[in-house]
Amino acid sequence: MCGPVYIASKVEQEQAVWKYHKENQAKRPDLVVNAILPNLNLGKSLDPVNQGHPSTSGFILPLFEGKRLPENWSTPQYAIDVQDAGLLHVAAAILPDVKSERVFGFAEPFCWDDVLEILRKQHPNKKFHENFAGVPYPDIVIKPRDRAEELLKRLGKPGWTSLADSLRLNTEDL
Repeated sequence: MCGPVYIASKVEQEQAVWKYHKENQAKRPDLVVNAILPNLNLGKSLDPVNQGHPSTSGFILPLFEGKRLPENWSTPQYAIDVQDAGLLHVAAAILPDVKSERVFGFAEPFCWDDVLEILRKQHPNKKFHENFAGVPYPDIVIKPRDRAEELLKRLGKPGWTSLADSLRLNTEDL
């Protein structure tokens, strides 16, 4: 699920979609293509019993059990709540002015020490692993993320779901 091969596969998938769109636009002018690019999904599981926490929302389980993430998983990221990611998909499908866009679902930058601090505050009686290495999120601004937040607002949300709220929802059934 994670690592260079997974990342490369996601890049290849998106490139293939845009290539198909470009090659077939004359034959299919009605075809609208958008790409939703969520970074790291966290939040409430749709079906905790049958689904559990697939994908990146499952990264929280070992932390919740007091374990440490493998080093290659613990790099700083941008988080997005799964419900925000779902709404961005809806926006790309139904809003008439969203055409040929790459919608960046990058809600909030974080490092894994931030996650541990939030989990400790939300679950004061649980024991968590010590902090990683204090690797902060680099000072990088993802400018297209503002467009994604605008789309969320147009669908009735006040803005991004916070990392703290996503983690609270992510751990409700753990």
